[in-house]
Amino acid sequence: PFVFRFASTQAGAVDLTLVPYPPIDAGLVCQIARDVPVSDGSFTFTLPASGGCLKGPSKIAPGSYTLLATLRDNANLLISDSSNSAFTITATSTPTQ
Repeated sequence: PFVFRFASTQAGAVDLTLVPYPPIDAGLVCQIARDVPVSDGSFTFTLPASGGCLKGPSKIAPGSYTLLATLRDNANLLISDSSNSAFTITATSTPTQ
């Protein structure tokens, strides 16, 4: 699992999105979480066996990504920020049953 940490002085909910790095293929943008309470301060993400996204492609492709955190208050966008550096997802796999 990956642990993503965030902090804000504003209340709201955070949406987390994987953005390919460099951002050349918008078709690979993958939302991995929606409505995470900002008060939690972190979100643990385990790549699902299906490799799917909440919004985006049917499978997360191996490659380099940055994380985009978007803070919302209901439907209003308050602020967004990207991770300081890219990270690599090397492969997806199906766990043995």
